[in-house]
Amino acid sequence: MSRRRSLFFGDLSGTCSISFPRDLAVTLVSKMLRDDAIDDLNGDVIDGVRELVSLTAGGAKAELNSVLGTNAAMSLPVIVAGVNHNLSHRPDIPCVGSIFELEGKWFTLEVAIHLEKMKHVWEGEGTQRRLVRQVED
Repeated sequence: MSRRRSLFFGDLSGTCSISFPRDLAVTLVSKMLRDDAIDDLNGDVIDGVRELVSLTAGGAKAELNSVLGTNAAMSLPVIVAGVNHNLSHRPDIPCVGSIFELEGKWFTLEVAIHLEKMKHVWEGEGTQRRLVRQVED
């Protein structure tokens, strides 16, 4: 299994990670590059998955900036490949995860954003929490 992670900073602080089984990462990049010769984890696969993570995390960042009125930035993705590794988010930051199926394989997407760092006023709890207004400095 391999995990990819991007960091958010600026108005937002947090992480976005995607975890693929090795064979799914190889399949995705092989199809993305239209190259059936790619059949194992190599530099092309790492670069291709880095691009997929950049697109996914970048889309999430843009949507968060639009919806929340924030000005977040994002680091370059960090790639962790191999077996028996653990990547965890900070325990004091809420994390939302989703499991997806593609090509008969499962992969996960996790986003952890430290909302309290943002200069906003929030109302409600849990799934009922909503942005009331942005606070001016």
